[in-house]
Amino acid sequence: MPIHFRGKSKRKTGPKTRVGGCLFFGFFFLIGSAVFTGFFWGVFLPAWRANTKYVEGRCVVLDKRIVEIRDDGTTYRPEIHIKYTVSGREFQIWTYDAAKVSSSGRAGKQNILDQFTVGKEYPCWHDPDDPSKAVLVRGFSWTMLLPLFPLIFVVIGLVGMVYSLRGGSTKERKPADSDFGSFDATAPAGQSGGGSELVEFPTVPVKDLSDQPGKTLKYRLSPSISPGCALIGILVGGIFWNGMVSVFVTLAVRSHLAGKPEWFLTIFLIPFVLIGIGIVFAFFRQLLVTTGVGPTEAEISDHPLRPGGAYQLFVSQSGNLQMNDLRVLLVCEEAATYRQGTSTSTDTRRVFEQELFRNEAFEIQKGLPYETRCELLVPPGAMHSFEVSNNKIKWKIVIAGDVAGWPNFERDYPVVVLPASAAENSA
Repeated sequence: MPIHFRGKSKRKTGPKTRVGGCLFFGFFFLIGSAVFTGFFWGVFLPAWRANTKYVEGRCVVLDKRIVEIRDDGTTYRPEIHIKYTVSGREFQIWTYDAAKVSSSGRAGKQNILDQFTVGKEYPCWHDPDDPSKAVLVRGFSWTMLLPLFPLIFVVIGLVGMVYSLRGGSTKERKPADSDFGSFDATAPAGQSGGGSELVEFPTVPVKDLSDQPGKTLKYRLSPSISPGCALIGILVGGIFWNGMVSVFVTLAVRSHLAGKPEWFLTIFLIPFVLIGIGIVFAFFRQLLVTTGVGPTEAEISDHPLRPGGAYQLFVSQSGNLQMNDLRVLLVCEEAATYRQGTSTSTDTRRVFEQELFRNEAFEIQKGLPYETRCELLVPPGAMHSFEVSNNKIKWKIVIAGDVAGWPNFERDYPVVVLPASAAENSA
């Protein structure tokens, strides 16, 4: 059965679009990085050092004031003039907390000043490496969360640059509706073999396998993402995310142990901690799959493929596994990216699935890979591979395994299906 899709056949991606996308998202990345660096060194690090490194002492309040800062609006910060002695040396400074962040609301700052009486003695904390720095309050403040927000721009910029370099477009067209419609799949094509005929079809993605010879069949297929790369990606993301969150978790735990629980911080951190736990579980699951399942190899007798064409497929699965089930599938997925208001969404549907091979209840011994051959028949009249900025038709070989006492795995190997020839269309 033909597979249909709505979309324009004119390619919208190219060098100019990719450069423009990289520049656009690069701006987000640079701004986010600059703001994050400023907040980290100017707000978070001083506050963290005051909470963990400063030494307790005593001071006398000499004066107090509210500092007004006028810059696109007025913000306020409390300051208290204190006198204290360190190793026989007297210091007099204006201070309150380490972050020194101003905000709106003069009344709240006045309430802080009212807690201190001029001439009275209060506890204070000074920097052992630089005694001229001291604070009157420690503990958690919402200002310490400020470095988290610029990270949103850093992530958006980084993902956007990667997407642009891989051929995506930052300008998405909104379809007439969110449903998948029809697309004319019939077009004349030249003879199979090589990639020169794809010049006629700029919307067909090029995948040249001439530099990937197989050991058993003509070409070796590459996975969409290798298990090792997936593992490293999850590891780096987990270290970054949990490293940031652990700093604030430490502050929250210390506040509870000190008998002054910071409930706002504790509640605020719950979703961040749950995400971190999820990343940890994902990492260990991927670790089990990567180290325990073993390499999966796929080779094909010819490429690219054509509707109605018959091909040989070779599959090799290594490991020391007790398999409940091993399946080889030919899959076609249909993706549409569209804009709703200010948000961009992508719908992906598996519109075709054909089981090429299946074996149940067998064992794979260490050092002795399980190997099999099967026939791959591309359905006559099937929609060819198709890719523009917001519409895609993707064909792939999927090798899925159900392993006894081990996480299941599924590995994808993209292939390209060319348009049908004029003779095939007339038939």
